[in-house]
Amino acid sequence: MSKAQSETLARHYREAIKILRQALQEHPEDTALQLELGRAYLAMREDGKAQRLFGEILKKEPRNKEAQLDLARSLAYQRRYERSDDLYRQVLTADPSNEAAAIGLTSNLMHEGRSVDAARIADTALWYHPNSLRLLESKDRISSGLLGGDEPGSPIAANVISAATDYINDSAGNHSWRVMERLELGIKPGVLLSRGAAVPEDARLDAPDRTKEWPGR
Repeated sequence: MSKAQSETLARHYREAIKILRQALQEHPEDTALQLELGRAYLAMREDGKAQRLFGEILKKEPRNKEAQLDLARSLAYQRRYERSDDLYRQVLTADPSNEAAAIGLTSNLMHEGRSVDAARIADTALWYHPNSLRLLESKDRISSGLLGGDEPGSPIAANVISAATDYINDSAGNHSWRVMERLELGIKPGVLLSRGAAVPEDARLDAPDRTKEWPGR
């Protein structure tokens, strides 16, 4: 992504944050709005603000899977892997088939130099999701490191971990109104669209010729 594109995206995130904060003033207990604002902060790397919001959600809804996943991801960005691991494991204990938690935990374990444990998590997740491209990619990268006999900290192991980080760690889940997904599709903040609906021209940010639809993930 070019510098100009990054600046444009950041500007749209700031606009989204402004809209979400205003909405929360009117609906302070709205969990969905809190999640969206937290994700917007996370996208801007304002990790402290994001974590406070996810923490507030978990205080009132201790088993909120989306908040657990988002908080785990934000902690991983700060290399606070122990707490992040715990959150991912909580999600997997409640839902062993959760792909996002498995991908996030796999990424963390790779960073921690625990390739064998990472491979075990990936294998279990692939039992539930045998065609998951993310999990297959994760397993391939892990295997590359294991086949080389790498110890944590070795150049090859470091390369495997570094190459996988951004790809694997983007695992916030399948939330219909994620700010990041909306902005990537060029949808104006505040525009309400049904899942799978085509994006009307007047709802786009600055790409009138784009034909992408809302992802039905």
